[in-house]
Amino acid sequence: MPNGITSKLTGWFGNVNNSVTAFGAIVASIAAIFSTVNKGRIEHINQKIADLELNQKIQKASSDFADLFLNKVLTDSSLNEQKQKQKHVQALLSVLNIVAQTSGTDREGASAKARAIVPLQLALLLGQPGGLAAMDVNYNYLDDWVAMACADDSDSTRVTAIQALGGICQKALREGRLDVVSKGMDAVDQLFALLPEPKDPKDDIRIPATAARLQLASFIKKEEILLQQAKWPGVPDGKQDEVRARIRMAFSASVEKVQDTTANLQKAATELDKSSLVADKKVRLEQNLAQLQAALASASEVAREEIARRSSGESTKTTSSPDVSVGQLIKQLDSSDPERQRAISQLALLGQPAVKPMLEELYKRFPTMLSPSAKDQTRIGISNALKLMRQPISLDQTDSWFVVSLLRAPEEDARNFTTDFVRNPFPEETLNNLCVALETFVEPFLYSNSIAPDKLEKNGVNNAVFIIGTWARSLDASLQSPEKGKSMNVFCNEELSDWNDALKKFPNKEVWAETLDLLETLLKPSQKGG
Repeated sequence: MPNGITSKLTGWFGNVNNSVTAFGAIVASIAAIFSTVNKGRIEHINQKIADLELNQKIQKASSDFADLFLNKVLTDSSLNEQKQKQKHVQALLSVLNIVAQTSGTDREGASAKARAIVPLQLALLLGQPGGLAAMDVNYNYLDDWVAMACADDSDSTRVTAIQALGGICQKALREGRLDVVSKGMDAVDQLFALLPEPKDPKDDIRIPATAARLQLASFIKKEEILLQQAKWPGVPDGKQDEVRARIRMAFSASVEKVQDTTANLQKAATELDKSSLVADKKVRLEQNLAQLQAALASASEVAREEIARRSSGESTKTTSSPDVSVGQLIKQLDSSDPERQRAISQLALLGQPAVKPMLEELYKRFPTMLSPSAKDQTRIGISNALKLMRQPISLDQTDSWFVVSLLRAPEEDARNFTTDFVRNPFPEETLNNLCVALETFVEPFLYSNSIAPDKLEKNGVNNAVFIIGTWARSLDASLQSPEKGKSMNVFCNEELSDWNDALKKFPNKEVWAETLDLLETLLKPSQKGG
């Protein structure tokens, strides 16, 4: 082949080769573009599939949760009682909320929170404070269920929330969470303020909440070191000190509140025959008293520990805990409020260890009690502290005599407080000592040649009669009287009859007209005992 032709062919093939190479590059580029497009589409499709699978999983989880809730929880008899219908509806609405959320575009977060809150709401509605506190261990939903309790129109829901908050605050203090403690105590105050004042002390729905507040206040007072160590991240030290001071002063009147509520409930209990109560009311009365007594026991333990440490010279002085002893508390009974009221409350909390010192103080003042014009704030304070003491309190014969002598004190408050104290269900030995002291006080007036009583003596006899009548109705038949083999309530009924017969034979029985009317009233009910 000629060189010219060869050169032309070589040039042509070179051009073809260049063209083919260029075309191949174009094809490769187009393929790469399509590959990128397909990859994006595939990734998009895969994401859609993943979303669908996730939504299906969420919907299935929520569906399973709702099915379990509807078929297992809401069928519980406690939610199907007529009085619980409203709570049933509230719980059902929460489940519907979960189902509705999974039908929308929200991801797992909102739905998971909704599922987590439903058991908390159910615990609120069914009155399960322990379960409520246990399920919110990390305090993630504290604001949510507190808001539910505030918005709910049921007082029992708020009481449950307060009880749960008491446990949560104690746990948070152990964990050093000053922020949670502060928030929890503020919530307790907020919820308690929404509870109504009772018309009848026996029907006070606030009693469990009142007891929970005192339990929490006692725990904080006892664990002062934990409070001092607790921190609020991100808050300046000075501000944290202010929060601690506010926590120490929280529920400052809770002791007095529980003491007054307990005294009123005990008084109500001794004024009625418990056998006449329907079963649920009797159980509620006993449960309320038990909760209040448990709260007072905790507060009493803290007060006694403080006195013991001070007696040993150990320093316990804090912002809210002035350095006082039993003797100083008795001296403060003659001061003005609020110091005086606090002294009464603290002496009552100390209980048995404070009885002897107070009665020794009465012994010093006894001669002044013979004067109708005498008025002694210390005597009133002692009788009030005795009234507020948590039972059981033991009195020997000498103690009993001095206590009974207060039944004729010049001050009406002292007489009334002592009457409320003495008619309590004491241990058997103390009841016998008091019974002998009451007999010793009353019987000198029963003889036909007895000197006519003065006004204070008549007051004392009337109070003694009322106490014996209360014991006759309220004491358990197993308690034995000073007369061997005879129950205390039978003995008391016989005592009332004997006193009634003696006073009716009194030459000037009009002097005892008020006492005879009281005896007639007390003897009307059927006798209890055997």
